[in-house]
Amino acid sequence: MNRHSEYKRNIEEVKARAMAKYTSLRALTKREKPIQALEIPTRLMPYLLNICPRSEGPLYEKLVLVSLVKILGPIIDQDLVRQQVPVKGGKADIELPFCPEMLPDYPHWAPWHRQYNIQAIIAEVKNLKKKASHEDVNQLYGYVKGNKKGKLAFLVSRNGFTRSALKTLAGHTDDSYLLLPLEHSDLKELLKLSTESSVKVMRYLRRIAELLSRLK
Repeated sequence: MNRHSEYKRNIEEVKARAMAKYTSLRALTKREKPIQALEIPTRLMPYLLNICPRSEGPLYEKLVLVSLVKILGPIIDQDLVRQQVPVKGGKADIELPFCPEMLPDYPHWAPWHRQYNIQAIIAEVKNLKKKASHEDVNQLYGYVKGNKKGKLAFLVSRNGFTRSALKTLAGHTDDSYLLLPLEHSDLKELLKLSTESSVKVMRYLRRIAELLSRLK
């Protein structure tokens, strides 16, 4: 076998393995309880996020949901996690119920819990080739403003954010609201940090909040 044929065979094998992962993962979207996908090892999540096709809404949302639950850890009530949760003005993609009883073990979450009255964290997911826009930010803000479960939310964008989107996020963020932008790369870094320390996760989120505040 010549070198070109061997290279082509290797590429086909990689594609076949990726497709096998994708096919089995697609089946997870049909499960009644989205949190069942938590069986996926944390170390595989970045890979699965990468191979997920764009515009595959339910599949990427499921991956983001699993990623956020793994990232946030025990402060999230995994049994109550939901997708497509009704909120004022529409349906948010993800709801992550907060566990205040875990605060004694995770005191670094206490300041945000008090400030933003967190009972649940809302997440909106944009799996598009284009960057998230200020219209996407206003959509999330409308959800959070009409939500009685707290004022902390994530806007997750597969392809990043426009400058106007970030400025709009900064404009909506104050002492009462915190809307954090999370890019694809942020999810992967937070997944890595979640295997080390929940304190490191919080530091990373606070750094995003600090950078956002500088845009005001």
